Amino acid sequence: MATTQQLLFLPEWSIQGDGTELGAGVTVTKSSAATPTPHFSVGSYDASVKNVLQWKDRMPADYSSGLVAKVQWHSTGAADAVVWACYLAAMTPATDRIDNKAFAAVNQATGSVHATANTVVETSITMTNADSVAAGDLIIVSLWRLPGDAADTSAALALFDVLALEYQTP
Repeated sequence: MATTQQLLFLPEWSIQGDGTELGAGVTVTKSSAATPTPHFSVGSYDASVKNVLQWKDRMPADYSSGLVAKVQWHSTGAADAVVWACYLAAMTPATDRIDNKAFAAVNQATGSVHATANTVVETSITMTNADSVAAGDLIIVSLWRLPGDAADTSAALALFDVLALEYQTP
């Protein structure tokens, strides 16, 4: 019986851009609640420039199909929408070179900013373009905000909390 599993990617585990692309600033912030106060990391995605965070991992041996990127995030604003884009590059061991690998075509989805600032929301991106990923492949995942997209109408920061790549097992 198939089950759903996931890989998690946190802001503090990310690979920053190389200068040709702007890495989303990763910061640690804290709740305004009383002591003890929860602290958490966020990736800051600006409304005026494309920012990116990337991660590298191994696709688990139990991966079968149905890849969906679930972005949990919040905004300093209280209206409008943010467009998220997720790219995937998959490299099969003993077959693919990492030094000339390109990402598969973009996968994207629009998420609505919650009516109350700093409320966590989740946007699901179906990974239709998954570079023929298979169990055991080395993967590089790239998460972008697309502020130039007509559907990205929020002028506020989009603060990335966690990315889960959900998939089905056999």
